[in-house]
Amino acid sequence: MAKFKSIEELRSLVESSKKTHSLTIDELATLLERNKHKFIFYSYFGGMGGEFILNYLSDNVPNIIKQKDAKLMEDFYMMGWDGGTNKHYFADTVFCHYFLYAGMKSESSGITGATNFTELAEKILTGLKTDCYGYPEHDFNTLTELDKHEDMRYLVKVHNLYDELTLFKDSKMIRTNPGEWKKHCGMLCLAKNETLHVYSKEDKKRRIEILSHLAKGNDPFLEEINYKDVKSSAPHNSIEIVNNYLSKIIEDDNVPLYNNTIAMALQPDNYALDMSTIPAETINNKEMLHKLYFSDFIDEDTDDTFEAPLDIPSANELKVSEYDFNDIGNGKWIEDEFGLDVKKFRDVFDDWYDKNIELLNEFELKNHHIPKKSSYIPRSKRYNGLVVMDRTARLYHQLQKKKT
Repeated sequence: MAKFKSIEELRSLVESSKKTHSLTIDELATLLERNKHKFIFYSYFGGMGGEFILNYLSDNVPNIIKQKDAKLMEDFYMMGWDGGTNKHYFADTVFCHYFLYAGMKSESSGITGATNFTELAEKILTGLKTDCYGYPEHDFNTLTELDKHEDMRYLVKVHNLYDELTLFKDSKMIRTNPGEWKKHCGMLCLAKNETLHVYSKEDKKRRIEILSHLAKGNDPFLEEINYKDVKSSAPHNSIEIVNNYLSKIIEDDNVPLYNNTIAMALQPDNYALDMSTIPAETINNKEMLHKLYFSDFIDEDTDDTFEAPLDIPSANELKVSEYDFNDIGNGKWIEDEFGLDVKKFRDVFDDWYDKNIELLNEFELKNHHIPKKSSYIPRSKRYNGLVVMDRTARLYHQLQKKKT
């Protein structure tokens, strides 16, 4: 997908796509009901590798249907997601993350979900016209293709299982939780989402425009993952004011511009930021990120406590497979659920984990909050343990030879 020259071009494409949907409410409702057993809902806690795992499943499970426009949607959402944060993205070209957002809204504001497929179809189509998750050239082609194949399945990412999903009670439901890795995963989630940055002048200006647009939208994640005092209703500065405030950073391609710095300049009241006296350079750094997001993770004490996830709504109607971080990392689950090779998955999971440690170290977060007792043992510790065991065995044999 070509780079968008401006936010105006971006808005024009999105708005044009919202006006044309290939299905009516009744047609979409019929398709959903007829295929209600063909979905796989994967619920994950931030920092557990949810999007990485979803992409792995899509690439390796033969009967998970391929999304024709996945790259189109990915390019649209990942603008500005560079900077080496090991952050992945998994597209939902059929529903445009309707279930992800609806679940978040259900949990935070108690919004009642659909109770039948006609209501659900109307909510999905309305969401595509009003909320932030539509993308240019959206259509339902993958859903109509799914309808043709009884053995195929469509993978959907969610952050929680909520009442509306009982409409799909015959589909596969998987819920993951961090267990004693909660603090590690929480820190990692922040490290990936709150340290995003861009370098070039063009990318910086484009990112300011995009974040300005998103900050004014109805996105439940803005207050969920951002600084705890952020309010979407706070006054917004114009793009011109923000560009002027950040001008020195924008002009220097060697200096990263963090998303957080843009957010602070867009809504300074959320951060008690006096732009007339505080230079932009003093807030566009790792120290500010540490202050806002990582102060709870700097201490040396590892909190191994974990609150059990919320009860699943209508649990008697949903059959849910539950796995914690240790289960995911050790890999046996992927063989049980999808018939995939455990060792191959374990290897790529270890790669993903190692890159996360590099990211945390880069941002000077040296305490990784790894549980003292865990059945998942990171590759580096497994290797070191084997080396120690090997040395111990050799010394033992040498002593035995001397005795004889």
